[in-house]
Amino acid sequence: MLESDLRTLFERQAATEPPPAPISIPAALRIGRRRLRRRRAGTLGSPVLAAVAVAAVLLAGPFASSHAGRPRPPANRPAAPPAAPRWHFNPLVPYAAADWSPYRVTTVLGYSFPTALRLIDLPASASSNYWTSIAVYAAGQCFLAASHQHLWCGSVAASTSAVLNVSGPAPDVRGHVAYWIQGAHGDLTPDIPSGEMVAFEYGPNRWAMVINTGTPADVLRIAASLRYGQTSPLRFPIRLTSLPSSWREVQEVDFTESGSQQDRALVLGRYPASRTSLPPDSLTLNVGIPTGSGLPCTRNCRVTLINGYSVELMNVPAYRGLAAFSRLTTGNADGLALEIDIPASGVPLSPAEVFAHHLILLGPDPADWTTKPIS
Repeated sequence: MLESDLRTLFERQAATEPPPAPISIPAALRIGRRRLRRRRAGTLGSPVLAAVAVAAVLLAGPFASSHAGRPRPPANRPAAPPAAPRWHFNPLVPYAAADWSPYRVTTVLGYSFPTALRLIDLPASASSNYWTSIAVYAAGQCFLAASHQHLWCGSVAASTSAVLNVSGPAPDVRGHVAYWIQGAHGDLTPDIPSGEMVAFEYGPNRWAMVINTGTPADVLRIAASLRYGQTSPLRFPIRLTSLPSSWREVQEVDFTESGSQQDRALVLGRYPASRTSLPPDSLTLNVGIPTGSGLPCTRNCRVTLINGYSVELMNVPAYRGLAAFSRLTTGNADGLALEIDIPASGVPLSPAEVFAHHLILLGPDPADWTTKPIS
């Protein structure tokens, strides 16, 4: 893609939203990750729910804040309780799942962090107005203002922030206190005006929230159906081996489950003090089953062979707060489509070196995939 084309794309995406598109779960996941990077850089959007693919993009995290740390509370907010240890969840094993929905769920989008989990349940029809968003936080990640008017969760630096406006008490959820929410923003809350939303404690100092386009009774039933700590580990079609020590911690896993279509995104590195367009010193890898040909390579990109596979290498320049990064893409390597993004400076390896020497492809059959993508 030409540098000018890339900049035009950024400007167009920042100014307006794309029209409704056919369902493309892999594309939705990839676009969602790119929106996540723009959000970390402080770029705002105003999305509209139009189709499942668009919903996947919208719900990937539509609001931003350009400062690091927790969402900034009012000046009179009481001091937060002591934070529990940060590393509670294993991002490779989603901590929670819903056992009930008012519609038949055919696609699940997930965003899994060490301290939080976001799940988006979507129906089969692109024209359906039904959807569900679930966010679950580890202990010590949320606290309720003394006035019970706001619930503050997560961290902007870790892309898990949520600021919820409490409108009043809700019926208990499995014996735990709950509140109706009217208005929310942050990384793990949807920018959709419709829907009922409830936040509740699911354990001591542990909070979760559910928003659904159905009735208040539907939202409460979904919340009561959540199952914690009893889910299966994700399976990955790749294995990364002999990585530098700075890339052996999992910051985030994005995943799509839609019948036979399963897509994964890994963000590896160490938790930074703040986030920009890509986490500093990080490796981001998107992988899925090919659904079509990729974009043609232009003068800002070159095609080469690595281990017998045709790949495209591209250097994306810094632009409006987006840090420069290097990218490797391939439309079909052993039945897999891949994208590797690495910041342009301060990292031990390039995307080409990772692909050539540190990546094992396991093919498109999920029976051959692994639950341990880093070894």
